Order: sequence, then structure tokens, then C-alpha cells
Amino acid sequence: MASTSRVSALEVRDSLDALSFSSISGDDSGLLTELTKLSNSGVALTGGSCCYTLQYGGEVARAGNCLFDALAIALGSSESGSQVRARCVAQFRKLMQKNALSSGVQQRIANQYAPDISCGWGVECVQEHKLLIRLADLAEVEAAIAERTSAGLDWTNAAGTVYEELGERVDDLESWARYMALDGSEQDDCCVVALQYVEEGLLSVEVCEGQGSFGDDLAIEVLATQYQREIYVVQAHGGCSGEEPVLFFLPHKPLMEQHNAEQLPPVFLLMKGSDWRCCGADHYDPLIAQKRMLTDGSAPYITL
Repeated sequence: MASTSRVSALEVRDSLDALSFSSISGDDSGLLTELTKLSNSGVALTGGSCCYTLQYGGEVARAGNCLFDALAIALGSSESGSQVRARCVAQFRKLMQKNALSSGVQQRIANQYAPDISCGWGVECVQEHKLLIRLADLAEVEAAIAERTSAGLDWTNAAGTVYEELGERVDDLESWARYMALDGSEQDDCCVVALQYVEEGLLSVEVCEGQGSFGDDLAIEVLATQYQREIYVVQAHGGCSGEEPVLFFLPHKPLMEQHNAEQLPPVFLLMKGSDWRCCGADHYDPLIAQKRMLTDGSAPYITL
């Protein structure tokens, strides 16, 4: 399916009759069966008299904008994923100005994008630093790398040291906002550089020029605040190595509730990996929630 930057969310919703979970890429029949059960039985909320049946909204482009593209479809919005991203960043800046973010948010950002690589190896085998590099500085960066490689340093370590020196770490509120604003368009003034480390040292350097930054849990919480509704991420794990397929329902609540706001229904997203059968969950697709009443004898797939 085309990215929502070219196809509107409303057009995608109009095509749902032709979509089912069987259209998901991958061949894990056990997990597809579990997702079909979810679609047929629906999800209920504690204390409610209705449930939400979930239909697959189709696959969005596998790029940094997938969270925002998927949410635009799930909301039934006429906006593009880039516009949803812009709303996310604007809402985050409003929360910053109001001092409405908890003291732990900045530490969350630092832990995710600029972890202390002197520790943590008992849990992680690879750790990553994300840096912002101004596009206007790329020529200077490339010259500095060339100078160090000509002096005998291998390219990876030369590039890593230069990017660490000249790049901006994503480790606080302001740098997160600049990072999350990048959508891979011509309007971007920076690009993201990812430095991956193993315990022995620098493993790889990736320059993500022309690519949007990937949405994270904090972005989902900010979007929940923007749209004043809870966002559930349905995390799908296939039955690898004989394991049973399993679905996790991860709630993301607004960071700040609006008083006297209308109670809006939740939004659901499907989260799965690039090879979703065995390789974690790092891609978002939309789920379309349709409300129906619970009837006698009908049981939802899960009550949240």
C-alpha cells in the first residue's frame, strides 16, 4: 500500500473491504489466526458496555514516518503523516513551555538516544547513539573524516569520532523536539547519524540523510495528548522456535488531561518487525476500530 503522504487516510479507510490480516507480509499462520480472532471478537474497555472490532488498515511505507502515517489512517484523518508529526512536535513544545513534562522525561530521552556505553552490557549486546548533523555542515564533516583516514584511521572510527565531536546529541527536551521534527523532506535542516556500539567499541556508522526520524513511546504519549485519547499499541509476536503466538496491548495515555474534554474512543496501532515472525517489533501499521455493543453470550478477545 502506498504511503499516506500520497494516499489520504480517508481513501485508505474507504478501501478496507478488500483488506484483512491475511494481507500482512509474513507467513506465520498462527499469528495471523490470532489477529483474525482479535478482529472478530474485538477489544472491550473495563467498565464499558461496548467493544471495538479491529480491522487491518493496510501496510504503510517502511520508513521513519510509519508511526505518523499509521496514526493518520487509524484516526480517519484527512491529514498526512507529516502533518501528524508536525502536530506532535508542536504539542511537545507547548508542554515544554507549560512545564507540564515530568522530570523523568529528559532522562528517558538520554537513556534511549545517548546511553552511557560504559555500562549496560549485561542487558544489551548493541547500544546506539543518535546525533543530529546540520546539512550545511556535511562538507566540513566529510573533510574532517578524510583527513583522519589519510592519517591511517579506518573510516568507521574516523567518522565516529568526527560525528561525536561535531554532532548534537539527542539527550534533552529541545534536541528531542528537533530530532522528532525530521520527516525526510527538503525542509529538514539536519539529518540523523546513528553510531552503534558493541562492548569492544564502535561497530557501525549510519548517516540517515533524507529519512524521517522514527517515532518512539514518548511521541505516542505526546500524540495521545494532542488528540486527547488513549493510544493502544498491539504488539504482535510470532511463534518463533516453537513458541506460541502472542499479542501484547500497550497503553499510552495523554501526558496531560484536558478538563471537561469529550471522552473520545481509543486508537489502535499494530506494531511488528521488518521480519515480524522473529525479529522484534519496529514497524507500525494502522488498525481501524469500529464500535459495537456487547451482546449476551459474546465475549471480547480481551478486556483492557
